[in-house]
Amino acid sequence: MEVTGIIIDLEYADEVYLVYHKYELMQGKLDDLWKESKKAGLKINSLKTEEIRVNTTVNQWLRLNGEDIKRSSDFCCLGSTVAENGGTSKEVNWRIQKARGSFCKLRKVWLNKSLRKDTKIKIFNACMNL
Repeated sequence: MEVTGIIIDLEYADEVYLVYHKYELMQGKLDDLWKESKKAGLKINSLKTEEIRVNTTVNQWLRLNGEDIKRSSDFCCLGSTVAENGGTSKEVNWRIQKARGSFCKLRKVWLNKSLRKDTKIKIFNACMNL
């Protein structure tokens, strides 16, 4: 294996993420993955396999064992949302909603007159670092 400094695949538990800049390389890697998985007695479920294309005009379908792979406009990868336009607005909006929900859960703390402002700030910071 040659080290090129370019990430081409990531493997986590039962998930594999392939990253390529050219359709032909991606299709070749999918074919290789299918063949090698089969040799090891593993089956890749083509119905659970998805692809996302970021900032590309190539429309040729990727295929796995003769079946077209489902295209997605976004998906969650390691806790972050990846969008086909390369943007992060969905991810940012999700994080804002999560923070807003956490902030609202502390309503009783904010309204409590017996707590000093610096104590409320410490509580807030402790909750945000979870």
